[in-house]
Amino acid sequence: MKSELWNIILFVLIFILQVLISSYVDLGAYIYICLIPLLVINIPMKVDIRLTMIIGFAIGLLLDVFANGVLGLNAAAATWVAAFKGPIFQKTVNKEHRYNIEVPSMRNIGIFNYIFYLTICTLIYLCSYMVMECFSLRPFLFIVIRILISLVVNVALMAIVSNSILDRD
Repeated sequence: MKSELWNIILFVLIFILQVLISSYVDLGAYIYICLIPLLVINIPMKVDIRLTMIIGFAIGLLLDVFANGVLGLNAAAATWVAAFKGPIFQKTVNKEHRYNIEVPSMRNIGIFNYIFYLTICTLIYLCSYMVMECFSLRPFLFIVIRILISLVVNVALMAIVSNSILDRD
């Protein structure tokens, strides 16, 4: 019970941090900081895919509402991550650990597998978010560069947050 309550508190704190970053931190046109993929991939694997997608959509929509963004951008991107997190997890984790891990972390699947898993999920989020945000307004090369720079920054940030805060027993 204490563990579940602690996880909910951490979830809310990370969401608040994301809202504050989205509202008050501007790192230029090429960097978009997002912690939402970390929240979505920390939904336990035993949760049904449809419920996971609804939770991902709700998290993204709440961020859109609280961060004064365009309604639906984060919601759609988080839904995509929720839809593909299971198959990506199945491909990145070896078969003997695949069915007994509830929430992937550096500790239980290894650093390289976790970083790869986090990178793919974050890439899905950033691609869907930035293509919807910039599709007709920006040149294609700008979008690609923005995705790549944001991917590196976000994976590093999420790995630090995951290892230092979420991966504590």
